[in-house]
Amino acid sequence: MKVTLLLLATLLLTASARTINVVGEGSASAVPDLATIDAGVTTTATTAVAALSENNRKFARVVAVLKEQGIADTDVQTSSFDVFQDTRGRRENRTRVYTVSNSISIKVRDVDAVGGVLDALVRAGSNEINGVTFGLEDSQMTKDKARRLAVADAKRKAMLFAESAGVELGKVLAISETAIQAPRENQFAEAAFGTQADTFVSGGELDVEVKVFVLFDIAE
Repeated sequence: MKVTLLLLATLLLTASARTINVVGEGSASAVPDLATIDAGVTTTATTAVAALSENNRKFARVVAVLKEQGIADTDVQTSSFDVFQDTRGRRENRTRVYTVSNSISIKVRDVDAVGGVLDALVRAGSNEINGVTFGLEDSQMTKDKARRLAVADAKRKAMLFAESAGVELGKVLAISETAIQAPRENQFAEAAFGTQADTFVSGGELDVEVKVFVLFDIAE
């Protein structure tokens, strides 16, 4: 970014005074084709070994269910594994307990199947569903569409300025992408699990926003 700004500053200083510089903005939307579920299993027992054993038992069921749902092994990644100690009860009768938490990140490449995967996870014993995010496997085409719209917007503005100033717009001297906002992931936070029908989940649309700096010459 620093190199780009330095280049733009150099162009502005060295260019003829007869120039028009504008910032063009473009936005494009796309339907998400990828969902990521953050899920896990948390167990508590009076010993760390017992908590871990119970966690391993439940987690094995979760992994088995993911395979039944058609999730590839490469699309399941451990995101965190924690073992911690706590005490419960009143001061005079406190009990030491141990908690084991094992969390995974699951990529679901069929967005329509997300609701079914969520239900299956909960029924298998997952008691930690920390959210679902939707994204794009490849956002390049959407970015390029936004770039074209940004350049067109810059040209529209430049023509308006030239017309208002009573001059003729010349050729483009420089174009630089000054900012790009990657697709904002849509996050799903709530669900009614355990129903007969699949949990309702909607991916909506994702937006990509691009800003470009365009320097135009003023025709002689």
